[in-house]
Amino acid sequence: MSQVIQQAVVTDVSSKSGTSKAGRAYTMWNITLEGFGRIGCGFDQPQCNVGDTITLQFDMKGEYKNLIKGTLAVASSAPVAQPVAAAPAPAAPAPAVAAPAVAKPTMQKDDYWKNKELKDAAKDERYQKVDVVRMTYSSARNDATAIITAALAEHVKAISWGKLAAKERLTHLENLVTEMTERLTINALNSPERIAQVIAEQESVAQAVDATVATDDWEE
Repeated sequence: MSQVIQQAVVTDVSSKSGTSKAGRAYTMWNITLEGFGRIGCGFDQPQCNVGDTITLQFDMKGEYKNLIKGTLAVASSAPVAQPVAAAPAPAAPAPAVAAPAVAKPTMQKDDYWKNKELKDAAKDERYQKVDVVRMTYSSARNDATAIITAALAEHVKAISWGKLAAKERLTHLENLVTEMTERLTINALNSPERIAQVIAEQESVAQAVDATVATDDWEE
């Protein structure tokens, strides 16, 4: 099931070139979005730049996100940097006075990796609790709308108007879409594939934290 990103800022556009076994040159493209990570774009160069705010749809292939061709659109372009006026010529410098030596705070490289692991774990937790649910709900609402629209077009008897007045039917349709969206969202989040993915990601984070603790114990 495809997933929708309503708005996200492009933080990187990258490519990788090579030669196939048949001797043909190729270039693969990727974009990185703030809060969503890397998304593969295949052989087509994405029509966006770093700093642009875009919308798109993607499919999951294993643990990789792949752009659905034709769904990328730029909602707003990156702001253009304004030219900076030339600064006036500096005045003659005053005689240098030696400043007292200040001890610089030191950070061991293991402290850096410990902080990085904690930040990555927090970012992953937010992704699981907020971003995944938001994307799943958005995709489910699109699917629900499409199902109700198809049912109306085919005059499916499952959609019963009863004694509803014309002005009340729109509210009835909105309620049907909301109910179906919630049902599809719950089914997607509780699917065996999704549960297996969450367990694997949690185990990966736990292993990273254990490695950090082991390093701290060794330093002591």
